[in-house]
Amino acid sequence: MTDSEIIAALCRGKREQQLAIKNLYEQYASRMLRYFVHHGVSGEDAQDLLQETILKIYRSASGYTEQGTARAWIWTIARNCLYDYHRHRAGRFEQAGDQVSDDVASQPDRLELRPESLTESDELRDCVANGLEYFGRVWPESAYALTLWVEGYTMSDISEQIGRTVRATTEYLSQCRRKLKDFLQPCLSLLTDPV
Repeated sequence: MTDSEIIAALCRGKREQQLAIKNLYEQYASRMLRYFVHHGVSGEDAQDLLQETILKIYRSASGYTEQGTARAWIWTIARNCLYDYHRHRAGRFEQAGDQVSDDVASQPDRLELRPESLTESDELRDCVANGLEYFGRVWPESAYALTLWVEGYTMSDISEQIGRTVRATTEYLSQCRRKLKDFLQPCLSLLTDPV
C-alpha cells in the first residue's frame, strides 16, 4: 500500500483499517523507533511513543487534506508526538509550538559542564553534546532536519521527509543552523587558548 492508500484505508471499515495499520507498522515502525531513540527517547519509551504515534495517525486520518505528501503528513505526526513527549517530560515548555524561548541562558541546568577536572577537549566535547541534546529537546523538528542534512541526505530527500518544497527546505535549514548557534554559544569560550 502507498502512504495515501494507508491513510484512505484508515478511514474505511474495520477490515481495511486493520490492513492499513499492518502496512503502517511494516513501512514505518523501525524507522520511527530509530528516529525516537536518536532524539533521546529510551527504548521502552520509544515503543510507547511509537504506539501513541500510530494511534494518533489512525485517529487523525479523516482530517488528512492531501496538502503535501502523505509521507510528510505521517512524519509530521511523529515529530509532533516526539515534541509533546519531550515537552511533557521536561515539564517546562509552553504549548506554543515553535515559540519556545530561544534564551538558552535561562536554562543553565541543561548546559552545565562536568567538573573542572576534565581536560579542555573533554569540556568542549561535553559542552557541545549538552548543547546538541538540549537543542533536540527544544526544537525536535529543527534537530531532525539538521540530522538528515549532516547525514548527507539530498535536499530533495530532506524536503520530502519534512514536508516542504526544496526551496523552503534550504531556507529552513539555514534558520535551523542559526537557532543551533545559540545553543552552542556557551562552548565558544572553551575554544580560546588560556593566556
